[in-house]
Amino acid sequence: MTTSKLRVIPRHQRGAIILVMALLLGILLPVLLAAADKQRQAGANRQARSLRALVAARDVLIARAVKGRRDEFSPSETPQFRPGSLPCPDVNNDGSADGSNCENYVGRLPYKTLETDDLRDASGERLWYVLSPNFRPGLYPTSNTEGQLALSGAMHLRQVVALLIAPGGVVGNQSRGCDDQKDKNECRALNVANYLEGKNAHLIDTVAPLANEAVFEAWSADSQRNPPFNDTVIAITSDMFMPQVEHRIAREALACLDAYANSNNQRFPWPTSQSQVEQTGTRFGRFPVAAAFAPTEKICRGSFPYAYFDAWRSLIFYGVAQAHVAHLADSASDSTGSYLTVNGDSSVKAVVILPGRPLESEGQTLSARQSAEADTRQFLEADPNNLLRHNWQVSATAPMDRYVRTRPATTGARQFNDTLECLSDNKSGACVN
Repeated sequence: MTTSKLRVIPRHQRGAIILVMALLLGILLPVLLAAADKQRQAGANRQARSLRALVAARDVLIARAVKGRRDEFSPSETPQFRPGSLPCPDVNNDGSADGSNCENYVGRLPYKTLETDDLRDASGERLWYVLSPNFRPGLYPTSNTEGQLALSGAMHLRQVVALLIAPGGVVGNQSRGCDDQKDKNECRALNVANYLEGKNAHLIDTVAPLANEAVFEAWSADSQRNPPFNDTVIAITSDMFMPQVEHRIAREALACLDAYANSNNQRFPWPTSQSQVEQTGTRFGRFPVAAAFAPTEKICRGSFPYAYFDAWRSLIFYGVAQAHVAHLADSASDSTGSYLTVNGDSSVKAVVILPGRPLESEGQTLSARQSAEADTRQFLEADPNNLLRHNWQVSATAPMDRYVRTRPATTGARQFNDTLECLSDNKSGACVN
């Protein structure tokens, strides 16, 4: 029997082999690291391109909500302005929003309706768009309107108004595009699972989505997900646009009061209760009833095409100085009466205040706001640094008359999101923009 012998590599040759391996490693390692870095950089560049498209779409939608352009779905002779609302998604991939009550609340960005570019992500796909049903264009959202969507995953958000999603390239078993064997109508349909993954791959076809239907998800680009997930998601919340809408409504309400006073010897109309009942003899309450204004004042009366103003009317708080209250006899203003004070300006004739969304830290809730004749502290706040200056009033007949317009520099945990506009005889005071 022949016995095989293992060949022993001489010591001097072993040293040479180690040297060659070290040299090869020294050459290959930088190449491998450079390739990996290049791949990471390419991924980062793709992510940046998708994010730029998403941010551009978000900015266009926010501008649309603030501007409240006339809708495209009403008869041509009766389009309404709708500040705060957003267009429906595009459900058939033709670039246009579908209807006033939305065929579905998940679809693609209606770039034609928004009069913007055909925005696409880094993979060349059109952006997807999810809308909270209670911000659809057939409604008039206000500060009390809460988004119905939620975002989970790498970030957790609730009361989301809209989501924008870059679908990324094909993953898993997804199939996209049209060929000769496919029905063209099917290709244009909302085959959402061929574009979005995980909790994002579903539709919403009801104005009151169930909890699981309202939840979507977002993950960081470097997260390792199984099954694969490559959606890039950004959210739109009401805080991104509703303060600007509130500012618009406050300005319009103030213009109504100014027009009224100019026609009534600088007397202002009586405030109303939350249920819109005129409160004769009071100086603080809600905005006056529509009938208080001249028929020509269409915004003030909520007339076409300004029906949205009536949706806000009972949310607008209004205070008037003793010197300018509405007397039963239409006499000139009483120069001896007291004025309101706003941020130190003590010559203010009238104020209008729009509440922001309910602040949980201040004990405000939507359900409490909706109760009959709710406490004004459910809507308005105080100066966090000086509680003697506040916008909520305990007495309508003898209000404190010291209000806060500009957001105070907060020194504590209290929050403040009131929007106040005012009329003053002081041309350089707190009421000047």
